[in-house]
Amino acid sequence: MFGDNVSRPMVLSNAIREADQRRFVDAMADVIESAIIKPHQAIDQQKATQLLEIFKSALAKKHGKKFLEALAMFEQLHAPSVDRKAVCDAVTTLYRDVLLLPKGDREVLLRSLAVSMAE
Repeated sequence: MFGDNVSRPMVLSNAIREADQRRFVDAMADVIESAIIKPHQAIDQQKATQLLEIFKSALAKKHGKKFLEALAMFEQLHAPSVDRKAVCDAVTTLYRDVLLLPKGDREVLLRSLAVSMAE
């Protein structure tokens, strides 16, 4: 996804404001810390599913159909017809909106998103 001359940290620093980067790092640190402190605690799948559905609905209302289409293209990132800029913008927006969630909800949602991306 990134060109040979562009590093991921550089892309992140250019795409996400410094304050949002700090909040993102804090949220990810919370996820990692909770995984270390309670390593065998599974995500409450019912809560995660409900939270994800509510979040998706809020994203659709807030950002519209084109946003959701761009986000859906994330799974076919290497297809020639994919608008990679739109996908990057959508993913950035997705994580910015996740960071606006209350602590606790954002960790559950981040874990849920990480698991769904890994599958």
